[in-house]
Amino acid sequence: MTNPLLLIAIALAALPVAAAVVRRPPTGILLLAAIAPFDGLLFIVPHPPIVEGWKEALVLLIVVSAWWHRRADPGSPSPRIDSRVVPSWVLPMTGLLALAALSALLHPSTSAIIGVKIGFFYLLVPLALWWAPLNAKERDRLVTILMVAGVVVVIIGIGQQIAGPEALVSLGYDYNSNVRFASGILRSFSTFNQPFAYAFFVMMVLLVGIPVALEDPRRLRNMLFLAAVPLLGVGMVTAVVRAALMGFAVGAIWLLVHRYRGLIHIVIPALVVAAFLPGGFVGAFLSPSSLLERSNGWTQAVFEQGVEPFGQGIGSVGSAAELVQDSRLNSEIEFPTQVDSARYQPDNYYVKTLVELGPMGAWLLISAMGLAFATARKASLRPAAGEAGLAAGIAASILGAMVASLVSSYWEIFPADLFFWMLLGVVPSLFQGSSTMRSLSAPAEAAFKPTVGA
Repeated sequence: MTNPLLLIAIALAALPVAAAVVRRPPTGILLLAAIAPFDGLLFIVPHPPIVEGWKEALVLLIVVSAWWHRRADPGSPSPRIDSRVVPSWVLPMTGLLALAALSALLHPSTSAIIGVKIGFFYLLVPLALWWAPLNAKERDRLVTILMVAGVVVVIIGIGQQIAGPEALVSLGYDYNSNVRFASGILRSFSTFNQPFAYAFFVMMVLLVGIPVALEDPRRLRNMLFLAAVPLLGVGMVTAVVRAALMGFAVGAIWLLVHRYRGLIHIVIPALVVAAFLPGGFVGAFLSPSSLLERSNGWTQAVFEQGVEPFGQGIGSVGSAAELVQDSRLNSEIEFPTQVDSARYQPDNYYVKTLVELGPMGAWLLISAMGLAFATARKASLRPAAGEAGLAAGIAASILGAMVASLVSSYWEIFPADLFFWMLLGVVPSLFQGSSTMRSLSAPAEAAFKPTVGA
């Protein structure tokens, strides 16, 4: 039983945070971004169960506060987004949400409710950013938070390779849950609960941070980040998550072709480092067994068993089904990874959506993601926005997520899903601009840079 005094202490500590979020909802977004990469530490830190819901509680507080500010103070001088211009990705994503909700009503179950929550809860974040967008300074702070958090988690991830699996288990982590291996190589997971979340976070930080830093390479923060890029690359490799490497490679190639020819100076050293990686890491990445196993599952799911016109129902496969199954059955019982098993994990978000919601659901998902990328790309082409690097980085991270989802359940993995929607929610404010925006370069350089209209 949880100590009531501990609950009171937690509530008292949370009050100042809640008050700050109520006063200025974007503060909650920055706080969410700063804490989310370290949520996995709760696995080894004693805490009452109620603490597990901190992120959901904070998101709800942010969105309610943002709605209240928008409603109560329509004349505020804070930056606003033109409500008449809705991002193009919203329509197909709303259709996908409606289809998932209808599926949950037609196939009511615990897994259906969890499936809707996992797939769509963090859509509340871009909604909050629509009502209460970040201003230029807050967007800059968000980038700083991501850069700093990326370096910190990578240092810890590399430290795990030095410490070894026995030391991690002695801290309270579990084999095959947190502590995993690939071809005998320990897969770092840093402050996350699994290697996948760690690798996807570092992938996102690299794709967002590099173009931002290249836009103003003489700024101290950006210089330090560019110097840390090799370290971040090594950290991502130690997770041994091929989906993250695929996503980063495609995102980086797009950045190189789109705007940043200087990236070639990062790509070439990266290839040199890759050539000198230990043989175990190279073997783990090049091993075809995992991909063959997944492709066999996709073949069975789509071609052998067929796809129902409106799917098997939201939550019928993937993380939601696995959570429900694990809560009901002894974890030592083994289940075959067949499509008709509730534990089937497609490791392909598009196949997962196709199985759960049918062809219409898969089409809506692909449409929403394609339009999301197009929206961020368009923002990166607007010099007047003043933050083309951030827009390009967000576009690259969206593209990376789309590619990674071909061999992973990217939008079911926290905090990858949270940061995806958070960054996408920032894009409309890049179009809008802000009269409060200031240059972060030296005054002499700033005179030659375009300003942003109010």
